[in-house]
Amino acid sequence: MKKSDICVVAFMYGVCALFFSMTLKLKPAAQIYPKFVISLLAVLTTLYVIKMVMDAKKYGVQNGFDEVFAGFQAQQFFKVVVMILAFVVMLKVFGFYIAAAVFMLITLYLLKVPKLHNIIATVVIIAIVYFAFTEFLGVRLPKGMFF
Repeated sequence: MKKSDICVVAFMYGVCALFFSMTLKLKPAAQIYPKFVISLLAVLTTLYVIKMVMDAKKYGVQNGFDEVFAGFQAQQFFKVVVMILAFVVMLKVFGFYIAAAVFMLITLYLLKVPKLHNIIATVVIIAIVYFAFTEFLGVRLPKGMFF
């Protein structure tokens, strides 16, 4: 077990709790899918905790932070942070679908993902979000000022 894993587990449980509390504010019909995904994430995180405990008994507790940040690329990290901030602005101006597509295309390009994989991933993710949220669940996503 690594000490860095404890931070990951705490973060994941925090994400589950935050999104669960936000999900309770939705209409009951719109809560089904988010609750399923949150539950799945919590179960997987719990399974990871069990694996961590078993590894701790077997190998002891190690630092792990030196491995986590071994290949850290500050320039790449800050480019993605800037893209996240740009996404928030684009979300208000252009709406979710355009903002998400532009965000994914540019971010994956900056992360040096091959162009074909970049385009395929963007199209597939946008399609999944459209059918899951707009068509299946009837959730209205932000349209932006221009739409």
